[in-house]
Amino acid sequence: MTILLSKFESHDEETFQAQKEVWTEYSKEFSDATGVKYYWAHQEQEDGVYYIGVNLFPSKESRDAWMESYDVDAGTAEFDAKMLEKTGKTAEEREAGKLLEINMTGMDIDLTNH
Repeated sequence: MTILLSKFESHDEETFQAQKEVWTEYSKEFSDATGVKYYWAHQEQEDGVYYIGVNLFPSKESRDAWMESYDVDAGTAEFDAKMLEKTGKTAEEREAGKLLEINMTGMDIDLTNH
């Protein structure tokens, strides 16, 4: 699995909805190729808003194959270009107010109820 946790000063609904739309389109090839299931959630707290993204792969092998072939820089550039087109905001503008980001890739699952 991979997990991304971020915290922002406040929630930007317009950017959040655009990000969901772009991700749905952008991730189709990734989802079809790996069988990954992704989950997104956010929660507003007194100290800011927290976002979590989880990619749950059907096997360690499918995750490892994706991690070996995925070009993070090229993927990020492509996603950012699509978001700029959709929102008119650069990555820097969209990430204004970010207080925290933790990106954990390649995590093995230790326990499941499946």
